[in-house]
Amino acid sequence: MAKRGWSRHVVVAAATATATVLIYFLLDVLSTELWVDTSLGRKADGELWRYNVATGTVALILVVITLSIGPVRVLLGRERRPVHLPWRRATGVWAAVFSVLHLPGGLTVHSRGWAFWGPFERIIPEAGNLIDSFGVAYWAGLGALVLLAILALTSRDQSLRRMGAAQWKRLHRLAYPALALVIVHAFAMQYSERRNIRHAAVTAAILGVAVALQLAGFLRVRRRAARIDAERALSSSLLPEEGNL
Repeated sequence: MAKRGWSRHVVVAAATATATVLIYFLLDVLSTELWVDTSLGRKADGELWRYNVATGTVALILVVITLSIGPVRVLLGRERRPVHLPWRRATGVWAAVFSVLHLPGGLTVHSRGWAFWGPFERIIPEAGNLIDSFGVAYWAGLGALVLLAILALTSRDQSLRRMGAAQWKRLHRLAYPALALVIVHAFAMQYSERRNIRHAAVTAAILGVAVALQLAGFLRVRRRAARIDAERALSSSLLPEEGNL
């Protein structure tokens, strides 16, 4: 079982590393004007910007895949709903890993060189900067990173045994606020960088998959629960009353 678990991580790591490289070079080949509105004076910052977008996009895709595995199982009619799913665990862990890899790119692309503190000098001293699109994007991104890290660190059999299935499952519902923060981060940062409608459309399409599958899965579970309740009510009504026995 342990070897099989590691093999899943190797597969996810290899696939995501390949995707990152492809996105990086795709951004290099395509004209900057396809993604950023350079008429407003905001230009892509070379290698750092491409690294930042590539790692962020892969992290976003991994979050979407992680949150889509459960709903897909429901929509396929899988009645059994285990507490954790091995592939969901693997993609969730690597979503956190790529979020961490995305962080230095996100900090430095808005700084001079590798001065990590640059963005915080912009958003901490003045309270007003905390609520502009740049500040919202950064704090939402950091919040999502913290939640994804917590989920990754507790995605172990030891954590499941120590916490118990019910408490572990409640903790891992933090994936939903993490998704909400990812959505806020992605669109606020795109607005701050003046990326154009093409980039927003690609991001919306990726996130739309997760939202649509979550909604479809939720409705399927609700319909299934309503059907079971109706069947139980019908069975109860067909039982003979105690006085007629």
